[in-house]
Amino acid sequence: RVLGAPDLPLLTAVAPYRSGGRAGPENYVTIPAGPLSVRHAADIYPYPNALCVLRLTGADIADWLETAAQAYARIERGRHDQPLFDPSIPSYNADVIHGLRYVIDPSRPVGARIADLRLADGTVLTPDRAVLLATNGYRAGGGGSYDAALRGETVYEERQPLRDVLLAWMRAQGRVVPRAARVWRFATLEATGAWFDCGPRHKTWTPGAHISRVGAAADGFGRYAIDLSVAATGVRAPGRDAA
Repeated sequence: RVLGAPDLPLLTAVAPYRSGGRAGPENYVTIPAGPLSVRHAADIYPYPNALCVLRLTGADIADWLETAAQAYARIERGRHDQPLFDPSIPSYNADVIHGLRYVIDPSRPVGARIADLRLADGTVLTPDRAVLLATNGYRAGGGGSYDAALRGETVYEERQPLRDVLLAWMRAQGRVVPRAARVWRFATLEATGAWFDCGPRHKTWTPGAHISRVGAAADGFGRYAIDLSVAATGVRAPGRDAA
């Protein structure tokens, strides 16, 4: 019941800022168990952007997600030895919208990759339905070629940088237990797979049944294969990007 719109769903757009890329295989957020600090908040959110909330339509949200889906290379059905990510798209331009459930089909062209778009409760998000989307001021201004943001109405702006908001939240929590959010999944593509690279610190990461370690890649990265014939929940993998 905030922002004068108690009946509108509140969604949140987020993106990974440190995902390898040109900054190298150590360019990931690694926070060991123990006390949290200001440095950890800066690792998670390194930019001075402030929180902004937009009023958008379901059609705008679908367009927003299509822009984010550009992060994936065009996948050819029936092949396995092909890159999952488009190296020209930096990870910070690959938004995930929480509060939704949706499917990404990287075998389709950009503009037609998002399917089965629903709110978290399973309700179909129709093109004309109004929603609220929390994002940062950079993205709200269309940063990253998110033209859908420019069609939105700004209903709230926070003066504090998001990093400070995050730090205040961490302090209020006392103990933070991170967990992966199930937001989207890849479309099931029969007899199809791809590969992605990640940093050496992720050797302790336990892949799912649809992901397997392949071996070493260039520049100190490690390579993993993903089986797209398995309908698995998608979380942006720790892959190389152009950041």
